[in-house]
Amino acid sequence: MLFDYNINNCGWNNFLDPDWHNITDYKIRYQKPKYINLNYRDELHNAVSALPDDNYAILYSGGIDSAIVMQTFYNCNKTFTPFVAEFWLNGKLLNEYELSFEKEDCSQCNATPVRIKLDVKQILTKELDRLCNIFPTWHPERICQMCILENIPKGYILV
Repeated sequence: MLFDYNINNCGWNNFLDPDWHNITDYKIRYQKPKYINLNYRDELHNAVSALPDDNYAILYSGGIDSAIVMQTFYNCNKTFTPFVAEFWLNGKLLNEYELSFEKEDCSQCNATPVRIKLDVKQILTKELDRLCNIFPTWHPERICQMCILENIPKGYILV
């Protein structure tokens, strides 16, 4: 609330043109500011450092976000495995460009990626209803993400 007054004093009929004569305090109340660290790498490093040493599955897409997450887990000496989804449609690898970064990113983190081969046509024609019952959406990219998760063995903590 910006001002110290009770809106009920205005009356419903005066809602759009309230009676301001009962207002005694015009001071604006601000919430106490919180410290926000805008250095996302420090924040990510601190968060990952606080995690228990465990066996993590990092969903590596070939993009900058997953590369930074993987590098941070490596720098924090956490045990992890990158899982890489290959999206195939009619014999063509759809995410070839993104996966072109895999070898370099994984070698910098001394990690051996596990590839998951997914046939997009099969997913959308044969598994869509089943997957939508698990994760209610009709967005194809979300359904494909569910297939990635189903292919990660038990014993990993997903990142």
